[in-house]
Amino acid sequence: AYKRKIADEGRLFLDEFQSIPRVFSKYPIREARKPYNQNKNRYIDILPYDYNRVELNTSPGEHGYDYINASYIDGFKEMKKYIAAQGPKEETIDDFWKMIWEQKATIVVMVTRCEEGSKVKCAKYWPSMEEETASYGDIIVSINECKVCPDYIIQKLHINHRRDK
Repeated sequence: AYKRKIADEGRLFLDEFQSIPRVFSKYPIREARKPYNQNKNRYIDILPYDYNRVELNTSPGEHGYDYINASYIDGFKEMKKYIAAQGPKEETIDDFWKMIWEQKATIVVMVTRCEEGSKVKCAKYWPSMEEETASYGDIIVSINECKVCPDYIIQKLHINHRRDK
């Protein structure tokens, strides 16, 4: 009975979500749909709008290298205060850390598990406690501290760019 109730609530939630008018469909999503960017998207229906997507720094003429599935979100009286990004795929972890570095992000909040049920939701984009340090492209990530709580984990990470070493 409990499992059925939970399943029913999930269905009801999905029904409610799908009933929300698609008011944002007027904004183009061209970059995310380009052939060389499609494999960087975890889901085909969760894509950043062109007007508020985060662009990675690239050299002129490098097609697709500026794309990451991430969008700016305005804060209270502050434009582009936050960034919402998909959980990185294995092949986009380097881009994820490049974005963190370029945008000078100081806090990363992950609101999913790496796997939920049998579905991969996010690649593990941080070093393990055993590794302590790992390189992701030009970004070096080290674990300084880890606190495990019943429902969440807080990790303090330190990042450096390879050129600053």
